[in-house]
Amino acid sequence: MALARSIMALPSESAFKAEAKVLNRIFLGEHTEYLVEEARLGQFLVLSPRQTEFGDRPIEVGDSIHVAWRREAAIALPFE
Repeated sequence: MALARSIMALPSESAFKAEAKVLNRIFLGEHTEYLVEEARLGQFLVLSPRQTEFGDRPIEVGDSIHVAWRREAAIALPFE
């Protein structure tokens, strides 16, 4: 899974791209875990390498970001 401030910064081979809002952020050493919410998918977690944070400014709670993933990386689980 990838996340970026701009949809243009996401990998072009992504099967799914969407805009999401950051609800929570937790630093986990070399990774940062983001709880994000997308209109159709609801809330989900994104685990991102820390180097994603090295840019203009860190991604903060409340920011609108873009998320994407490859088709083979998606796993659908039943909701009961």
